[in-house]
Amino acid sequence: RCAVSLNLHAIFDFSETTEDDNIVSKVDKFYEDNYNELVRLGTELNKAVTDAFNDGFLDIQEIDAITRIQQQMAEIQKALALGEYEATLSSIQANFSGKDLDADTFMNLQEELKTAAENVSSTYRESYIKAQAALNELKKADEEAGKMPEGSEMALYFHEKVFPIMAKLRKPIDELETLVDHSLWPVPTYGEMLYEI
Repeated sequence: RCAVSLNLHAIFDFSETTEDDNIVSKVDKFYEDNYNELVRLGTELNKAVTDAFNDGFLDIQEIDAITRIQQQMAEIQKALALGEYEATLSSIQANFSGKDLDADTFMNLQEELKTAAENVSSTYRESYIKAQAALNELKKADEEAGKMPEGSEMALYFHEKVFPIMAKLRKPIDELETLVDHSLWPVPTYGEMLYEI
């Protein structure tokens, strides 16, 4: 949100019109609304998971409800991540369009593009590392669950141990999905799982 706001200030001259201020207000409202929606969905997800395990059994309707909420959260997070990156590139474009590119201006353009690319690369690395760590943790938890007898003990173990690890894995995977080209993405997206599989 902060990056987008800074980019808007770089693009627009706020001393001249209130129309530019309205744009910033609308962007701020967009981020605030999405943040509030994420908080609401997080609360709804927590309730859905808790309710699902109250009886010690996870049924298809409960899985569908949990998956639907997670998908909504992922879509909002994806939109926010893409919006910030596109705003950064738009800011760079606004700063350099219409200018005669001399050697210094061209070097500045290259530096800004390099910084934007490094930020995306850094996010990718961090997300990849977090995903690998969570995946390793999930494999260990799954091995432990495999040693348990089926029933309430296993269900409670999944609720208390496995699902929190899955949630920890989910966050970096959602971040990676926004950074990796769709044609290279090795797993089905939510849309593909819901409508194509």
